[in-house]
Amino acid sequence: MFEKINILLQREHFRPKPINDSLSVYVFDTFMDDLDSNRNLFTQAEYKNLCQHRLKIDDYILTKNCRFMDDFVSVYTFALNRKKIVLEKLQRENLNYIANDSVRFSKDFFPFDMEEKNIEKIWNKRIRYDILEEIAKSGKNLDSLHLNFKSLEKTAKQTIFDNNLCKVNSILNSNKGL
Repeated sequence: MFEKINILLQREHFRPKPINDSLSVYVFDTFMDDLDSNRNLFTQAEYKNLCQHRLKIDDYILTKNCRFMDDFVSVYTFALNRKKIVLEKLQRENLNYIANDSVRFSKDFFPFDMEEKNIEKIWNKRIRYDILEEIAKSGKNLDSLHLNFKSLEKTAKQTIFDNNLCKVNSILNSNKGL
């Protein structure tokens, strides 16, 4: 596989990329951003563990060694299963929408700084935000939204959890693998 990528990069690319640490960093960072763009899947420890490959992908390409992908698959599978368990637990709970909370937004990626002990809290916050956003999309009349909140919340909650669990399950159960 890597040999084909290397040949493609060197022969077919209009401006061939040198296979070096710079390419490794780009591939690693892009790959991690694609796997966890919201920074709510991998913990900081898992990210640091995978960082051992950040400057070595060029070496793996040149030596045709793709065993490092086993680390990514293992950590990704573990993180997806953990996410599924947390989502299933939260789905059974009554969510609190009254407490003060904060959400951070940025056009740039946040660092991989999630700690294992905060995963459920982070997903609780994310799910509540998504549910409230779904409810807000259903109408502009605040009085009506407030009056019908319980029924709107029930429907939105089901939709948000179904979508999140469907996504996780489709990745975990893909015939093509991860």
